[in-house]
Amino acid sequence: MPNLNVDHFHQKLTLLMLNTEDPLLLVDTNLNIVTFNEPFKNQYQIFFGTEVLKGTSILNYTHPERLENLKKIYKEVFDGRSYETEIEFNLLENHVTTILNKFKPALDENGIIIGAFISSIDITEKKRLLEIQRLSEKRFQALIENTNEIISLSNLEGNVLYVSPAIEKITGFTPKEITDKTYFIKIHPDQVEDSKKILGQLIKNPGVSIPRVHRLLHKE
Repeated sequence: MPNLNVDHFHQKLTLLMLNTEDPLLLVDTNLNIVTFNEPFKNQYQIFFGTEVLKGTSILNYTHPERLENLKKIYKEVFDGRSYETEIEFNLLENHVTTILNKFKPALDENGIIIGAFISSIDITEKKRLLEIQRLSEKRFQALIENTNEIISLSNLEGNVLYVSPAIEKITGFTPKEITDKTYFIKIHPDQVEDSKKILGQLIKNPGVSIPRVHRLLHKE
């Protein structure tokens, strides 16, 4: 595999490194570190308490347990594929830090792969917020599925996208028998037009509650 011509790409690399906010590292096809930006240097110093040196092998900074897997990743990248990994480690006591590493082929002006770009992004806070959202959605789903009230979600045409399990207890229809069908077919014919008007009002006034008493068809 060809080595990276540092002189030829020096200007472009300098601009790239100066204008990239995420920690960014470049290695050649021999896995030697060509260059990196300040965010990468600072991040590595904070997380691992050591300095990254240009010209040294990236494998020197890899945990022994990840060494073989990392070699396989670089092999795929040098074959033209992009790759992502997540690494979790304890930066502080009882505090897990998660780093997202993105590996992408580095190409010269002729489209030949001459190395790999690696960006390392701290996604700890993002994962924490996603976990909070997941737990919130899980609690909300449990609340809906265990309520004795019918809760449904319809699209603009009145087709049911979701209905809570309570529908079967009240009307005899299962959620599967209701979903993907228009809700109006279960409403008493005398109240269909009124229901359509209410739907129109809700569409025009998001967040507004409109109470109505309707008669629904029972399966029996």
